[in-house]
Amino acid sequence: MLHQACVASPEVFNETAWLPLAIQNSPYGGNSSVFSSVPFGLYGTPPDVPPSVHGSESNGTIGGGLWKVNLSISPLASEYVWGPGTNAQCPGPFQVNIESVSPGHLYTGGFFLWPWGPQFGPNSSSDAGEPLQFNMSLTQGDSTVLFHNGFVTTNHATISTCGVSTKVVPVRSSFLDVWIPFESGGRAYSPVVTLPFAESFSYTFPANFGTWQIDNLSAPGGPGGGWAFSYSPCP
Repeated sequence: MLHQACVASPEVFNETAWLPLAIQNSPYGGNSSVFSSVPFGLYGTPPDVPPSVHGSESNGTIGGGLWKVNLSISPLASEYVWGPGTNAQCPGPFQVNIESVSPGHLYTGGFFLWPWGPQFGPNSSSDAGEPLQFNMSLTQGDSTVLFHNGFVTTNHATISTCGVSTKVVPVRSSFLDVWIPFESGGRAYSPVVTLPFAESFSYTFPANFGTWQIDNLSAPGGPGGGWAFSYSPCP
């Protein structure tokens, strides 16, 4: 019986890189915290102690957790093959394989604090223009894949503490999208991978301090993760 199958070609990309486990923006003047963990056994992680991050940031700083993995990419194509089976369409042009580096490597702490990279540290009143990649060092394999964690548009009710007390808001996310840039045959590609990470955030906004516009990154069509902010003071 002739049927259509999705067939992977030999690898066209193989590299070691850092994968975001969680990225948290802290509101200007306030605080944030996050907990995120790789599901048990996913991507070859140890079944008993999966990588996790539990951290906090404040006053506009950005941080979280990174997890070192091996990435490999193979092109996919639909082909007709003989034998039993049902027709299967390819889910996309590439198959991305992620494998945890053994022994596991995990970084937790602040992002965009290194002198050789873009600076996006304390007292940032807006997450607009946040870089799409974080370099751990100048060594090859010490940079992250691409992510979108900055403020782009207001898609959630604003938070204001003007004339009122402190507000604490819990936020949950069930996914995080990342993009893996590579070149093959003289062309540039960036396939997206949706990471099924359950992330718990908490944001604290100080009393009588200002108004924060919110970009809810986990809204439908968004890149996943928590919130991004743009601050303005009380009138």
